[in-house]
Amino acid sequence: MKSLNVNFKDLKSDQSCLKILPLEFVNKYNCIIYCNYDNGKVVLVNDNFDYYNLNKLSFFIKEELYICYVHHEDWIELTKNLKINDDRNQAINKFQINSNIISQSSLNENNKVFYNAEIESSPIVKIVDSIIEEAINYKSSDIHFEPYESYVKVRLRIDGKLFDKSPLPFETFSELSTRIKVLANLDITKKFIPQDGKMIFSYEGKDYDIRVSILPCAYGERIALRILDLHNNILRLNDLNFSNKAMENINRILGFSSGLVLVVGPTGSGKSTTLHAFLEKNLERNENIITVEDPVEYTIEGITQVQINEEAGLDFATCLRTILRQDPNIIMIGEIRDLETAKIACRSSITGHLVYSTLHTNTSVGVINRLKDMNIEPYLLVDALRAIISQRLVRCLCNRCKKKVKINSYEAKALDVDEDIYIYKPVGCGYCNNTGYSGRCGVYEVIILDEDFRKLITENSTSAKFWNLIKKKKIERIFDNGKLLVLNGITSLEEIQSVLN
Repeated sequence: MKSLNVNFKDLKSDQSCLKILPLEFVNKYNCIIYCNYDNGKVVLVNDNFDYYNLNKLSFFIKEELYICYVHHEDWIELTKNLKINDDRNQAINKFQINSNIISQSSLNENNKVFYNAEIESSPIVKIVDSIIEEAINYKSSDIHFEPYESYVKVRLRIDGKLFDKSPLPFETFSELSTRIKVLANLDITKKFIPQDGKMIFSYEGKDYDIRVSILPCAYGERIALRILDLHNNILRLNDLNFSNKAMENINRILGFSSGLVLVVGPTGSGKSTTLHAFLEKNLERNENIITVEDPVEYTIEGITQVQINEEAGLDFATCLRTILRQDPNIIMIGEIRDLETAKIACRSSITGHLVYSTLHTNTSVGVINRLKDMNIEPYLLVDALRAIISQRLVRCLCNRCKKKVKINSYEAKALDVDEDIYIYKPVGCGYCNNTGYSGRCGVYEVIILDEDFRKLITENSTSAKFWNLIKKKKIERIFDNGKLLVLNGITSLEEIQSVLN
């Protein structure tokens, strides 16, 4: 036995090692086999560990032991995750041998849902709950269940990247699908059409809003869960990592009394977060603010927020027409999806309203072409559009394990800097789930349209002319903003290049 004087989170956990000791043994003797180390294994212990119990570990391992102490708070987190995995494994084993579990056919009898306490005690409940709990612990934004011929792939999206978790046996999928449908108040008898719903999941005293999407596929139904933390605070402008130059333009935009301001980027790039930060700042102006969203992700006191309900006939266009009769100063439209919504947004912005919205385009210049493709007339676009903010989310380097390295010639050329500077690279440790990254931040491009831009819109100019004008005016491009993050050690060049292509 040897003592290991390191922080266990600087080591990479090994799932095969974590499975060696039964959970009952871990709780009784306060030790966990964590990973391989040199010619032995690392054993994590807490303050309650008794060295007289070391001989009991010899029943499980014969190699050299490296003892590493863990603080109380970290120990609680470790054992919590072990229990989640243990509950799931036990539930899967019980599911496979329990022939008395309620079948899908009995739930579908006469097209009615028979859901009672017997279901609540079934193994599938523990399987679903443990996966959602694990996702919350990892701060995942999404959970994916993907059925294949002999197994169900389970993946979590963490900081924008998908990570595989332990797959489930295929025979669990029918009951898993039923369980999720019941929680989301969906029709369990419909297996060949897409369905969308939502549920509230309670965990450790907090409620999580989970959006459910079900899509029929070759081996059943693909299920995606989007996790929204109802207790998350709205990010303020100062939290969004705008550069000094971008922040100057943002403050100008927030001072507009009318016009259309569009935040653009792909799905999951933080557009809604940016708009809500704008609205929170606009509250200081004591004005009438109304939003129309699908769905309402963050609630803000002092703002009227309307949830779209297309089944009831409440779509974006219908809602906007009514909002204009509510005497608003500022209108936020969750997304411009069609011509009618686009026209109402433009006309509202030229009749004295400040309109914020989002659009799915890859670049700021792409906004002009996208709106023209929607048949928005150039004259309307010239009068309405005041500013465009293009953004992406990039992963931040883990501050515990990032490594300082001297830049090479390729990186110096990409960043347009000398070769005598240093940047940081990802490594991976227990704090960042061995990815080298922890959390995300935004990279932005902020363009306020002036007469030169409006002239190009009127002339129906090409994208190249818009980019040339942006270069001529020395507007900070999105890659320029990303470059600053790399040089300041916040993210890596590889991450910026991956996200910004």
